[in-house]
Amino acid sequence: MYEKIYSSHTLKEINNKESLIYIDLQLLHEINTPTAFDGLRRRGIKVRRTKQNIATQDHNTPTRSIDSIKTDKKRNHQLCLLEDNCKEFSIKLNKLGDDDQGITHIIAPEQGLVIPGMIIVCCDSHTSTMGALGTLSFGIGATQVENVLATQTLIYPKFKSMKIEVINELLENITAKDLIMFLINKYGTVFGRGYVIEYTGSVIENLSIEQRMTLCNMTLELGASAGIIGVDDKTIEYLNNTCLKEIITPETISKWKQYNSDNDSDYDAVYIINANDVDERISWGINPSQNISINQNVPNADSQSSNIEIEAINEALDYMGLSKSVKINTVPIDHVFIGSCTNGRIEDLREVADILKGRKVSPNVKMIIVPGSMKIRNKAIEEGLDIIFEESNADFRALSGCALCVGLNEDILPPFSRCVSTSNRNFRHRQGYNVRTHLASPRVAAASAILGRIGSPNELDKKIEGYGIPLPLSNVDTDQIMPAEFCYNTSKNGHENSVFGLLRKDKDFILNNPKYNTGNILIAQEAFGTGSSREFAVWGLKDYGIECVVAASFGDIFYKNAVINKLLPVILPMTIIYKITDLVLDKHFIEIDIHRQVLKIKESSFRFSIDRF
Repeated sequence: MYEKIYSSHTLKEINNKESLIYIDLQLLHEINTPTAFDGLRRRGIKVRRTKQNIATQDHNTPTRSIDSIKTDKKRNHQLCLLEDNCKEFSIKLNKLGDDDQGITHIIAPEQGLVIPGMIIVCCDSHTSTMGALGTLSFGIGATQVENVLATQTLIYPKFKSMKIEVINELLENITAKDLIMFLINKYGTVFGRGYVIEYTGSVIENLSIEQRMTLCNMTLELGASAGIIGVDDKTIEYLNNTCLKEIITPETISKWKQYNSDNDSDYDAVYIINANDVDERISWGINPSQNISINQNVPNADSQSSNIEIEAINEALDYMGLSKSVKINTVPIDHVFIGSCTNGRIEDLREVADILKGRKVSPNVKMIIVPGSMKIRNKAIEEGLDIIFEESNADFRALSGCALCVGLNEDILPPFSRCVSTSNRNFRHRQGYNVRTHLASPRVAAASAILGRIGSPNELDKKIEGYGIPLPLSNVDTDQIMPAEFCYNTSKNGHENSVFGLLRKDKDFILNNPKYNTGNILIAQEAFGTGSSREFAVWGLKDYGIECVVAASFGDIFYKNAVINKLLPVILPMTIIYKITDLVLDKHFIEIDIHRQVLKIKESSFRFSIDRF
């Protein structure tokens, strides 16, 4: 497929390695274009095809207010230069604040500028995003930008072709972001050097166009020059919604569908990936290949045999401020960024809203959501996503742009802060000096914002359901919960018959009542778990089947031991505990939503607070 597009645009073969090719569309932004326009002026050259060059302001633009750029001389100078250059050379500009403004790789497809079979260039490496629509799209440098402006052509190498076929099915809630991060971890950041990668297989066919864009976008982090996906019915449906209706004809659709590889295509390299192996991913280091499963521990350099690998791991852990072998989903965070050309589209925002709905961002986390374009922002408002973001305490920005992805605007973060980000690169200092960036999917990022630490959406669905056991006693100390004579067991398990061992000798003690044999939620009163630091008390309750203790207060050490061992301690006022106790006596069912922090019984709901669980 890549060769079909490349050869159809070849004007002249320079040698057996490169050709002069025609460029259908060039996208421009404020950072890498000033020298290109200066070059045209020096040479007295006009832009060859003005309508095939489109500009936008996106990289260093503010996301809160247009007014803020006026006092920022350095950034404002670049934006004004692009405005002046576009006006002088008659190039359309999608200006900051305009309805059509946004990140270059996002607005081009949504404006119907991207057509299968095109070659598209931009002074940005993630131009490959548009390969999802059956185009050959790649990034170029400022000098090449000038060449394309002057001639609408480019001398460009002919790369080798690689096929990555993804078979079977992605597991539930696993995304294209997880898939591409899995590939980068598996093969490394130089794996695709010298190749254009074509993605095929049943998994790719089932991805939405926006997910395919995410996949092609991060193909650059595999080292490849571009990612590309063939045209199918999903592509045509997307184009029907973006392109001018007059160009959608049976003839054009037939032509577009030719942009697929033939069955007998001869690739230079072929890899087959089992989608069942892909899980939720999070980066831990300082390049995109340094990522792991959300449930894994970060690497320990001591277990490596290669000095290069040992040095690389230690260097990454040192910058990231992580201890070796720490479980990644226990690491607390300060910020979450949703956005970028990787994950700033409407589908991404819908996923985030779905997770945030009815929940609150942790008070320890600042979450910003920057739409990839103004059209996406307007669509999000139309769908009511902005209300969900506001109610969850997320900061949904007023303007679109690259924002924290590249760290060129005002959104940069404080030194040594930790950010879960839906962008594409976790290089050192990219989001601010000494900022520690963890790449993730929108789903993982949103869940982490709620949890206050790196975590999975699967953790948000955790509930404790069951029946209560009333224990109308105050000042129940750990000696009563687990008497000393039962503390000779050297294991964490096997304490179910020892918990409340002495109290259970009284036949009228509540745990001896068959009515409460199935209870798993203990309803206590004031000062539960005071006294000794013995963790046996928590182990015994858990072994007995207790998943939650509700009380008006807890002993500090018991509370910490409970959290560590996943025994939920819920603090509620005594007035409410009396009400719950009365309902428990009537065997009413209890439901505890841990991350919404709500206890429900009968028709009553009671909110509680817990920092982390």
